[in-house]
Amino acid sequence: MAKFQVEGAIFDTEKARANWSEATDWNGSNHISRNSRTQWNHEALYISQKGRYYVVRSSDYQGSQDEMEILSPRAGR
Repeated sequence: MAKFQVEGAIFDTEKARANWSEATDWNGSNHISRNSRTQWNHEALYISQKGRYYVVRSSDYQGSQDEMEILSPRAGR
């Protein structure tokens, strides 16, 4: 899993209170992310132990790094 430091706080996906994987659709050959509309880019939603929602974006492309964005409480729900 991944750890991120944002706004002085550490977000650890392994310690998240809950997480939701992205929804995918099968196109006959590959699972396609509904969020990114590709088979290579992915998103997962997490809620931290302190109740902050954040999304982690990852990619299957070589050399890419995971990115994390904190969401407003309203956007997370």
